[in-house]
Amino acid sequence: MLDKISQALALTQQMLAATEHQHWDEVEKLQLARQRLIKQSEALPTPTDQATSEQISQQITAMQTLNDQIAPLLEQRRQTLIKEKLQTNKGQKMNKAYKST
Repeated sequence: MLDKISQALALTQQMLAATEHQHWDEVEKLQLARQRLIKQSEALPTPTDQATSEQISQQITAMQTLNDQIAPLLEQRRQTLIKEKLQTNKGQKMNKAYKST
């Protein structure tokens, strides 16, 4: 389980870097891969030793911290896409109105 969580943390770090560089296709691929790892880790037995449990807890907390950094960047991207779509729609309406005159 620790190995899967460690891999998911590494993917989350890569997601942050890809988000900061606006590599949106890469962000999506990393998110899907991370999601698979997390699902796989949930199917594994929970470790019984305290040290491993503590490591897993720390890594999950680190992932949550990274997610908190990623979320506003994704929201900015979403807002940008909405604005672009609205602008495109406005341009299409103006073009259509021009052609109909």
